[in-house]
Amino acid sequence: MCARGVALGRGRWFTLGSIELIVSPAIARQQAHKILGEYASGRDPRISKRAQRQHTLRDYVERVYKPWLIEHRRSGAKITAQMQAVFAPTLGDLKIDMLSAWHVEKWRSARLKAVIPGIRARRV
Repeated sequence: MCARGVALGRGRWFTLGSIELIVSPAIARQQAHKILGEYASGRDPRISKRAQRQHTLRDYVERVYKPWLIEHRRSGAKITAQMQAVFAPTLGDLKIDMLSAWHVEKWRSARLKAVIPGIRARRV
């Protein structure tokens, strides 16, 4: 459950967190004053919160995609291990929103140069 947050303006809310973290109304008020002070000084606290939630490709495969794939496919563990082995060395540290077609094409062309010509169709 999430506690109701702070109104930052018309239609803009910032949640304070789960009820387990906010044990009393006094703590909630302190956090609300801190967040409103940041917002009044020109810094939007929602932007920093979004930045903390962004996954890298490696994190996304490990934390989000792997549990789903294992649940829905028999070979889920094998597929995710293969994905980690293939993508992680070059694309693993990129944030998901920064990943573009240029990155994928750069990875693909490097793979094509590294793989033996007869095996290309299976490996790329």
